[in-house]
Amino acid sequence: MAYSDIDRVLALAGLLQATELVEHIAHHGQIDQASLETCIQSIFTIDSESVEQIYGHVAKLELGLKILVQQLSGGSQRNSNITRYTLQLLLLERRLVKQPKILTKLRHGIEDISQEKEHLRSLNPTILSALADLYTETISKLGPKILVHGDQSYLTRPDNVIKIRALFLAAIRSAVLWQQCGGSRFKLLLFNRSILETAKQLII
Repeated sequence: MAYSDIDRVLALAGLLQATELVEHIAHHGQIDQASLETCIQSIFTIDSESVEQIYGHVAKLELGLKILVQQLSGGSQRNSNITRYTLQLLLLERRLVKQPKILTKLRHGIEDISQEKEHLRSLNPTILSALADLYTETISKLGPKILVHGDQSYLTRPDNVIKIRALFLAAIRSAVLWQQCGGSRFKLLLFNRSILETAKQLII
């Protein structure tokens, strides 16, 4: 399949939507459930005819697209935490593809949870907890843990810890997709103007 600039931007928006939701949990303790469901559902959508189909629809990535525009526009709009999370996740994705055993464990884990999800909704606490555990057993072992900054009263709540780990797993899914579409840290830095303009055009 030949991937377009739109495909790459959608994958990047998926990653940033996940990191923005983490940031929102850390500072506000709650998040938009529809945006969360889009991220979680993307983990289970492995075989699809298009990048858009992985997320359901472009409109479901509106949050991620808006954050992408803010991050690439620079200035006071840019959030340093989101930048840090994004760069760390892209690095972890590169490490993941070099660890076939962990990659296989991750794939099998997602397949097992997917079978359980047939009887439960994506945001069911059982599903989110299983995804969080899978993140801990796989991605967390690839390098230094990602430190989330925010209000400790929110960050110490068990349900929020689970959501954050599940969201980081969703972010890794999008990072993998970004690479599959021909994206790279080099392209992100060198072609950010083109990425910015495409993201603006996609915002509903």
